Amino acid sequence: MLPPPVSPVQVVIVPIPFRGKEEDVVSYSREVCRLIRESGVHCDLDDRDWYTPGWKFNYWELKGVPVRVEVGPRDMEKGGVTVVRRDTGEKMFVEKAKLVDKLKELFSDIQRNLYRRAEERMRNSIKEVENLDELKTVIEERRAAKSYWCGGDACEIAIKEETGGEIRGMEYGNEEAPTGKKCVYCGRDAKYTVYIGKRF
Repeated sequence: MLPPPVSPVQVVIVPIPFRGKEEDVVSYSREVCRLIRESGVHCDLDDRDWYTPGWKFNYWELKGVPVRVEVGPRDMEKGGVTVVRRDTGEKMFVEKAKLVDKLKELFSDIQRNLYRRAEERMRNSIKEVENLDELKTVIEERRAAKSYWCGGDACEIAIKEETGGEIRGMEYGNEEAPTGKKCVYCGRDAKYTVYIGKRF
């Protein structure tokens, strides 16, 4: 799933033609695509008639496109389109006149949702440890450890040799003072709060 600001295709339009309505649906889809592109949104119209709509849904999902717009005869009759979010799978009908504003609103919401999920996943993959045994367990679980280090080269080397994990760094912009904490290896007063992990 690509965040909308970096996705080369932010919206894909998939026509869903019914027998006898093929040309009308594709023509309407082109109008919708032009409307979206004129607003500055990167939009692609998948009007290949040798693939089924279901095949196209899967194809564009694998590419991570944030929003899919489906256009069928019923959507045309109601003067709108069906919009599907990639991050949640939620479907909604949107009137053509309100489509551009709705897409931009969705982009912001999708961006927030993906960021929240990524942050939650990252936080859940980090465990705070205060001794070498805990550190070894976390490294074996292929997770990252938040721990404490005295700053000594010998301890850094020993941590790598005994656990397979390396000190990867400190949290950028939020260097936490390890007040009252001890080095995970030697037990002396810690100078740094660090993150330790194994390169896989």
